Amino acid sequence: MESFKKEAEMLQKFEQLLTSYDPDFIIGYNIINFDLKYILGRAQVLGLRNYGYFGRTITTMSRITNGKYLSKAMGMRDTKEINIEGRIQLDMMMHMHRDHKLSSYSLNNVSMLFLQERKEDVHYS
Repeated sequence: MESFKKEAEMLQKFEQLLTSYDPDFIIGYNIINFDLKYILGRAQVLGLRNYGYFGRTITTMSRITNGKYLSKAMGMRDTKEINIEGRIQLDMMMHMHRDHKLSSYSLNNVSMLFLQERKEDVHYS
């Protein structure tokens, strides 16, 4: 764990760690419609220029765009897309929507159903 006095420093370290670990896959739950969108949005609010080089192509900045997702089970849905060149993004929330009919797709509910455990909440501070 690392601590930072400024949010901008934390975001810059995140970008640095991501590129230094050089993962083939980025996996999470609702990472495209929330986490990555939030990170890029905060960097913009904080005025971080040249932020968002998350992919393997060092000249391509990652950006969020609006997209559509079509499935037989869910029909047409609005979603977000992010270009992270050379890395596969696997958003498990999208797979849960596509493959399972659940009363709730919250991470807590999915965790209880499939792992019989509640997720551990971590306060932002």
